[in-house]
Amino acid sequence: MQIILEVPEILGKKLQQLADRLPEAIDRALQELSPAQTIPYQD
Repeated sequence: MQIILEVPEILGKKLQQLADRLPEAIDRALQELSPAQTIPYQD
């Protein structure tokens, strides 16, 4: 699956550093966030 995100430059730089482990990092972050901690999407 391909997901395209637009992120601030500073976050993009951090994500580039994790490029080879990005799926693992995202999975861990999602596991740590409980539904009460998630931020509602704002357009």
